[in-house]
Amino acid sequence: MTELIGHPDLIALLPPRPLLLRQYARAFSSALDEAARRQGSTIWLEKTPGHLHHIREISETVPDAAFIHIVRNAPDVVASLYEVTHKHPEVWDGERTLDQCLERWQQDVAISARYRLAPAHYVVRYEQLLDRPVPLLENLCTFAGVPFEPAMLSGRQQAAERIIQQTETWKATARESIQDTRNRKFLSLFTPEEQERVLAQSRSFDLDSLCTPSQ
Repeated sequence: MTELIGHPDLIALLPPRPLLLRQYARAFSSALDEAARRQGSTIWLEKTPGHLHHIREISETVPDAAFIHIVRNAPDVVASLYEVTHKHPEVWDGERTLDQCLERWQQDVAISARYRLAPAHYVVRYEQLLDRPVPLLENLCTFAGVPFEPAMLSGRQQAAERIIQQTETWKATARESIQDTRNRKFLSLFTPEEQERVLAQSRSFDLDSLCTPSQ
Protein backbone atom coordinates (compact mmCIF):
# COMPACT_ATOMS: atom_id res chain seq x y z
CA MET A 1 0.00 0.00 0.00
CA THR A 2 1.14 3.55 -0.70
CA GLU A 3 1.11 4.53 2.98
CA LEU A 4 4.03 2.11 3.43
CA ILE A 5 6.25 4.08 1.05
CA GLY A 6 6.03 7.28 3.05
CA HIS A 7 3.49 9.16 0.94
CA PRO A 8 -0.02 8.40 2.25
CA ASP A 9 -1.54 11.16 0.11
CA LEU A 10 -0.74 9.14 -3.01
CA ILE A 11 -3.52 6.74 -2.14
CA ALA A 12 -5.74 9.23 -3.95
CA LEU A 13 -4.18 7.98 -7.20
CA LEU A 14 -5.60 4.51 -6.67
CA PRO A 15 -9.07 3.67 -7.95
CA PRO A 16 -11.36 2.91 -4.99
CA ARG A 17 -13.21 0.15 -6.85
CA PRO A 18 -11.10 -1.01 -9.79
CA LEU A 19 -12.92 -3.19 -12.27
CA LEU A 20 -9.72 -4.93 -13.32
CA LEU A 21 -6.58 -5.89 -11.40
CA ARG A 22 -4.50 -4.43 -14.23
CA GLN A 23 -6.21 -1.07 -13.73
CA TYR A 24 -5.19 -1.06 -10.06
CA ALA A 25 -1.65 -2.24 -10.85
CA ARG A 26 -1.08 0.57 -13.35
CA ALA A 27 -2.37 3.14 -10.86
CA PHE A 28 -0.09 1.72 -8.18
CA SER A 29 2.85 1.92 -10.58
CA SER A 30 2.02 5.58 -11.23
CA ALA A 31 1.96 6.21 -7.49
CA LEU A 32 5.43 4.69 -7.16
CA ASP A 33 6.64 6.86 -10.06
CA GLU A 34 5.42 9.94 -8.22
CA ALA A 35 6.99 8.82 -4.93
CA ALA A 36 10.33 8.37 -6.72
CA ARG A 37 10.10 11.84 -8.29
CA ARG A 38 9.45 13.42 -4.90
CA GLN A 39 12.66 11.86 -3.61
CA GLY A 40 14.68 13.03 -6.59
CA SER A 41 14.97 9.53 -8.00
CA THR A 42 14.56 8.38 -11.58
CA ILE A 43 13.74 4.76 -10.74
CA TRP A 44 12.08 2.76 -7.98
CA LEU A 45 12.76 -0.78 -6.84
CA GLU A 46 10.23 -3.33 -5.63
CA LYS A 47 11.70 -6.39 -3.92
CA THR A 48 9.17 -9.14 -3.39
CA PRO A 49 10.48 -12.66 -4.14
CA GLY A 50 7.04 -13.91 -5.15
CA HIS A 51 6.94 -11.48 -8.06
CA LEU A 52 9.27 -13.85 -9.87
CA HIS A 53 6.13 -15.84 -10.65
CA HIS A 54 4.38 -12.82 -12.20
CA ILE A 55 6.99 -11.53 -14.65
CA ARG A 56 4.61 -11.52 -17.62
CA GLU A 57 1.94 -9.53 -15.77
CA ILE A 58 4.50 -7.03 -14.44
CA SER A 59 6.02 -6.56 -17.90
CA GLU A 60 2.57 -5.80 -19.33
CA THR A 61 1.77 -3.33 -16.56
CA VAL A 62 5.20 -1.65 -16.36
CA PRO A 63 6.58 -1.81 -19.93
CA ASP A 64 10.02 -0.43 -19.01
CA ALA A 65 10.47 -2.73 -16.00
CA ALA A 66 13.89 -4.34 -15.54
CA PHE A 67 14.34 -7.55 -13.56
CA ILE A 68 17.35 -8.53 -11.46
CA HIS A 69 17.42 -12.21 -10.53
CA ILE A 70 19.60 -13.02 -7.54
CA VAL A 71 20.01 -16.79 -7.34
CA ARG A 72 21.43 -18.42 -4.24
CA ASN A 73 22.60 -21.95 -3.47
CA ALA A 74 19.97 -24.47 -2.39
CA PRO A 75 21.22 -25.17 1.17
CA ASP A 76 21.01 -21.54 2.26
CA VAL A 77 17.68 -20.82 0.56
CA VAL A 78 16.03 -23.99 1.84
CA ALA A 79 17.28 -23.37 5.37
CA SER A 80 16.16 -19.71 5.38
CA LEU A 81 12.73 -20.47 3.99
CA TYR A 82 12.26 -23.37 6.39
CA GLU A 83 13.28 -21.27 9.39
CA VAL A 84 11.21 -18.18 8.56
CA THR A 85 8.03 -20.16 7.87
CA HIS A 86 8.37 -21.94 11.20
CA LYS A 87 9.10 -18.74 13.12
CA HIS A 88 6.44 -16.65 11.34
CA PRO A 89 3.85 -19.10 9.98
CA GLU A 90 1.12 -16.44 10.11
CA VAL A 91 2.96 -14.38 7.49
CA TRP A 92 3.92 -17.29 5.22
CA ASP A 93 0.60 -19.17 5.16
CA GLY A 94 1.84 -21.84 7.51
CA GLU A 95 4.98 -23.83 8.10
CA ARG A 96 6.71 -25.47 5.14
CA THR A 97 8.44 -28.81 5.09
CA LEU A 98 12.00 -29.28 3.90
CA ASP A 99 10.73 -30.79 0.65
CA GLN A 100 8.34 -27.87 0.05
CA CYS A 101 11.20 -25.41 0.55
CA LEU A 102 13.42 -27.36 -1.83
CA GLU A 103 10.67 -27.50 -4.44
CA ARG A 104 10.20 -23.73 -4.20
CA TRP A 105 13.94 -23.19 -4.76
CA GLN A 106 13.88 -25.48 -7.79
CA GLN A 107 10.87 -23.70 -9.28
CA ASP A 108 12.40 -20.26 -8.77
CA VAL A 109 15.77 -21.22 -10.27
CA ALA A 110 14.01 -22.75 -13.26
CA ILE A 111 12.17 -19.46 -13.88
CA SER A 112 15.39 -17.46 -13.70
CA ALA A 113 16.99 -19.91 -16.12
CA ARG A 114 14.23 -19.27 -18.67
CA TYR A 115 14.89 -15.52 -18.58
CA ARG A 116 18.70 -15.79 -18.47
CA LEU A 117 19.25 -14.20 -21.90
CA ALA A 118 16.01 -12.24 -22.17
CA PRO A 119 16.17 -8.45 -22.61
CA ALA A 120 15.59 -6.48 -19.41
CA HIS A 121 16.72 -9.41 -17.25
CA TYR A 122 19.99 -9.77 -15.35
CA VAL A 123 20.94 -12.90 -13.38
CA VAL A 124 23.61 -12.85 -10.68
CA ARG A 125 24.64 -15.27 -7.96
CA TYR A 126 24.25 -14.13 -4.36
CA GLU A 127 27.56 -15.81 -3.48
CA GLN A 128 29.38 -13.79 -6.12
CA LEU A 129 27.96 -10.57 -4.68
CA LEU A 130 29.44 -11.58 -1.33
CA ASP A 131 32.83 -12.45 -2.79
CA ARG A 132 33.31 -9.45 -5.11
CA PRO A 133 30.55 -6.91 -4.51
CA VAL A 134 32.04 -3.85 -6.22
CA PRO A 135 32.44 -5.14 -9.81
CA LEU A 136 29.11 -6.92 -9.72
CA LEU A 137 27.29 -3.90 -8.30
CA GLU A 138 28.89 -1.77 -10.99
CA ASN A 139 27.48 -4.16 -13.61
CA LEU A 140 24.06 -4.08 -11.98
CA CYS A 141 24.05 -0.29 -11.85
CA THR A 142 24.95 -0.12 -15.54
CA PHE A 143 22.09 -2.49 -16.27
CA ALA A 144 19.67 -0.40 -14.20
CA GLY A 145 20.88 2.89 -15.67
CA VAL A 146 22.10 4.42 -12.41
CA PRO A 147 25.62 5.45 -11.34
CA PHE A 148 27.48 3.21 -8.91
CA GLU A 149 28.26 4.83 -5.56
CA PRO A 150 30.40 3.32 -2.76
CA ALA A 151 27.66 4.36 -0.32
CA MET A 152 25.55 1.55 -1.78
CA LEU A 153 27.70 -0.76 0.34
CA SER A 154 28.48 1.39 3.36
CA GLY A 155 24.96 2.84 3.68
CA ARG A 156 23.09 -0.44 3.58
CA GLN A 157 22.09 -0.44 7.27
CA GLN A 158 20.76 3.13 7.17
CA ALA A 159 18.73 2.34 4.07
CA ALA A 160 17.29 -0.74 5.76
CA GLU A 161 16.11 1.35 8.70
CA ARG A 162 14.13 3.61 6.37
CA ILE A 163 12.29 0.90 4.46
CA ILE A 164 11.78 -2.01 6.87
CA GLN A 165 8.51 -1.81 8.77
CA GLN A 166 8.30 -2.56 12.50
CA THR A 167 5.94 -5.44 11.76
CA GLU A 168 8.51 -7.12 9.47
CA THR A 169 10.41 -8.77 12.31
CA TRP A 170 11.77 -11.51 10.03
CA LYS A 171 13.86 -8.87 8.23
CA ALA A 172 15.78 -7.85 11.36
CA THR A 173 19.11 -9.19 10.06
CA ALA A 174 18.90 -6.80 7.09
CA ARG A 175 19.84 -4.04 9.53
CA GLU A 176 23.13 -5.76 10.28
CA SER A 177 26.35 -5.65 8.28
CA ILE A 178 26.64 -8.09 5.39
CA GLN A 179 28.12 -11.36 6.58
CA ASP A 180 29.03 -14.60 4.89
CA THR A 181 26.76 -17.16 6.59
CA ARG A 182 26.94 -19.88 3.96
CA ASN A 183 25.67 -23.25 5.25
CA ARG A 184 25.34 -22.01 8.84
CA LYS A 185 21.57 -22.45 9.14
CA PHE A 186 21.61 -25.46 6.84
CA LEU A 187 23.98 -27.41 9.09
CA SER A 188 22.17 -26.46 12.30
CA LEU A 189 18.58 -27.04 11.17
CA PHE A 190 18.76 -30.34 9.30
CA THR A 191 20.02 -33.83 9.99
CA PRO A 192 22.86 -35.27 7.86
CA GLU A 193 20.29 -37.32 5.93
CA GLU A 194 18.17 -34.24 5.22
CA GLN A 195 21.25 -32.29 4.18
CA GLU A 196 22.23 -34.98 1.70
CA ARG A 197 18.71 -34.99 0.23
CA VAL A 198 18.91 -31.26 -0.45
CA LEU A 199 22.39 -31.52 -1.93
CA ALA A 200 21.49 -34.51 -4.11
CA GLN A 201 18.42 -32.82 -5.58
CA SER A 202 20.23 -29.54 -6.26
CA ARG A 203 23.33 -30.92 -8.01
CA SER A 204 21.65 -30.84 -11.41
CA PHE A 205 21.38 -27.03 -11.22
CA ASP A 206 24.50 -25.21 -12.40
CA LEU A 207 23.95 -21.75 -10.98
CA ASP A 208 27.11 -20.32 -12.50
CA SER A 209 25.78 -21.09 -15.99
CA LEU A 210 22.63 -19.07 -15.26
CA CYS A 211 24.47 -15.81 -14.65
CA THR A 212 24.29 -13.06 -17.25
CA PRO A 213 27.33 -13.45 -19.55
CA SER A 214 28.53 -9.88 -19.04
CA GLN A 215 29.81 -10.92 -15.64
